Amino acid sequence: MKNVLKLAIKFMKFPFKCVQNHEFDFKAFSNRTPNIIHFVFALKEQTEPFSFIHYLSVYSAYLVNKPLSIYLHHHHTIYGKWWDRLCIDVSILIINKIEIPTHIGNKKIIHTAHIADKARMDILLEKGGVYMDIDTISCRPYAHLLENHTTLCKQYMLRYKHTDYGVFSTPYIGGICNAIMLTKPNSSFFKLWMSRYEKAFNPTGWEEASIWLPLLLANEQPSIVTVLEPDTFNVPCCWEGRKMFVDTIEAIPKDLLTLHLCETMSKQYVESVTGWGWMDENPNTLYARIMKPLYLKCIISNNCYGGQYYHRKNRIYNTPFTGMFMHAHCYIRLLENYKVYMSTEPVRCEKSKYGMIQRGCVLSLHDVELHYVHDSDVEKCIEKWTRRKGRMYSKEDCDIKLCDRDHFDDQLAKRFGELKGYKSKTLFVSNKFKHITYLESVDIIHIDLDQMPDGCVLESTHPL
Repeated sequence: MKNVLKLAIKFMKFPFKCVQNHEFDFKAFSNRTPNIIHFVFALKEQTEPFSFIHYLSVYSAYLVNKPLSIYLHHHHTIYGKWWDRLCIDVSILIINKIEIPTHIGNKKIIHTAHIADKARMDILLEKGGVYMDIDTISCRPYAHLLENHTTLCKQYMLRYKHTDYGVFSTPYIGGICNAIMLTKPNSSFFKLWMSRYEKAFNPTGWEEASIWLPLLLANEQPSIVTVLEPDTFNVPCCWEGRKMFVDTIEAIPKDLLTLHLCETMSKQYVESVTGWGWMDENPNTLYARIMKPLYLKCIISNNCYGGQYYHRKNRIYNTPFTGMFMHAHCYIRLLENYKVYMSTEPVRCEKSKYGMIQRGCVLSLHDVELHYVHDSDVEKCIEKWTRRKGRMYSKEDCDIKLCDRDHFDDQLAKRFGELKGYKSKTLFVSNKFKHITYLESVDIIHIDLDQMPDGCVLESTHPL
């Protein structure tokens, strides 16, 4: 530790759909770290779409930590399919446009990284909460850290350090990593840090004010800050991309809460992660193991099969094919002409072609009927269909399921097998249709019953 302090002191001697602009009552959390997450992004003009890695950073923080709000502070326009998806999937996302910092005191900011450093410091000093870089992924909650006034984490840098003094002969812990920080508003540590920030800041340097200064202050004033070991946020470390994206591991490290990917140094690996499919192709890597519990299937079904899946996951429905059923002929027609029917607005069906409407209500998409047997409020059913349809994935990312109920026959099974463009296809058949043993690209599950029960019952023992 003495060597670290000496090194830090030497550095110090150098001249070194979403809610928009919403305000939260941060004063209510003045005595502890509020469970509010801040991301800073697009402080320079964006030339590429918002990536899946960035989407998963915010989405994982939302699912794992259950914050009251997530702020995404930006200046330039953000765009892309994963940005659109984020605005659907994170209901508490608050998009806040900020001005770009130009100076730290009287010193002009040159590097984009220093702009982001200044922005996050100002945000945390005023509002408090949890700052995360947008190249992180959360796997365990940080709830126990919210009782601290300020929580920081060491940067893991066990390698030799080249400086103007030459090469230091011993490995070192590389200061404080400011990729993830937790603090209450106007904390004593952040006020002290900011009071000395300008003096330490070197416009042409890199780590002086944001990395080495907080380590120096933490050793001067240990009572006002909690400093965690690197294993919490920074192991594997920034140059160990293979350990995150390539190497096989048995389990997520026991002390890891949120992993900092260090996107600039892991770029060759990060660029290959373009969607959820990467997880299936690299299942035993660290990143895939963290991804897996975050993934939510988008289930298209002819009855309530998916209901228990979403309840068990304790996640919001991302499909309208719940709380209703469809007769097999209608269902296959919809799957064969998915784009046409899913772009059609549902309307009340006064008379079903399958007979009298005994209970609930029926909606129609042209000649396809949606039967809501548990709800007779037509307007409410239309609203639920529309709202949940808006959360769906694209067709090729959906799992489809069919069971031998409601006028099912062999010809419909064949048409189900011929469907193209869906992620997976599953068919449940009872003894009546046990002769169906093979359909192209279909997972056929035989149920030893003479009549197929409700799909929701099946889901508990035969999960999709």
